[in-house]
Amino acid sequence: MRADFELYCAFPVDVERNRDDLKRDGKLTMPVLALPGATSAFAPFTEGMMREVAKNVTFRTIERANHWVPEENAKALVSAITDFL
Repeated sequence: MRADFELYCAFPVDVERNRDDLKRDGKLTMPVLALPGATSAFAPFTEGMMREVAKNVTFRTIERANHWVPEENAKALVSAITDFL
């Protein structure tokens, strides 16, 4: 459990590092695929968050999936990734 909690404790440091990287290097220029589960609490925010850091974002939601997309709808996830590639 400690390792799990340490992940969340690192968020403030990650935020600062990400801001520094974005300021120094600008937005990502390679294509980025954002695929939250359609019923995820994060889905409404995912596209906007990705557009803050990347110029070329493709956003899709995975139906019948929430937070654990690969376990909840692997077939749709593979299809979305294959279409993107």
